[in-house]
Amino acid sequence: MNKDQLIEKGFKATKYKNIWINENIEVLNAVKNRILKVNDKGYFVFDGKRINSYKLALEVFKKQPMRKGQTEIINCNEKYTANNIQYKNTVKVEPPKYEDLMKCIKKRFKEVQFNVGANTVVFKMFVYELAKVSLIDKTNKEYELFEYYLKSKVSKFKACKEKNYRAITGINIINSYLNKVVEFHLKK
Repeated sequence: MNKDQLIEKGFKATKYKNIWINENIEVLNAVKNRILKVNDKGYFVFDGKRINSYKLALEVFKKQPMRKGQTEIINCNEKYTANNIQYKNTVKVEPPKYEDLMKCIKKRFKEVQFNVGANTVVFKMFVYELAKVSLIDKTNKEYELFEYYLKSKVSKFKACKEKNYRAITGINIINSYLNKVVEFHLKK
């Protein structure tokens, strides 16, 4: 196959000569015109070297350089694809301060002049209303997790479990959206 045919079939060139990869993490040797076998840990062999196909997909499709560390699947219900993997993130995203969220609530809802308990349904309802008017991308699956957490009576951990996210990944997603909501409303 020539280069144009490979691109048409969804393959992209990698930093390895004659090795192409698609979003389903199928690795193709363009010289031999065959899909290389990837083992259950994500490795394939090329020129006598073991190469991690997941890290290669992150480099090609998400422009994240190959590095040491483990990769993980983002949504456990789906298979490994370039859009459903990431490097394991051990960095914890801290939630916004309760006081900052209350400032946002009181600023937006003038009638609220008292503090609402942080883990109450009423508090989550106010935060959800703030999130609806914030300029945040609401079209991706990560926002679905955040919205589910705010609309339900469950903890962050339980929301992650019910939406099939690993705990640290899901909690980081929720906290990052909470931070975006605070950032948006405190700027106004």
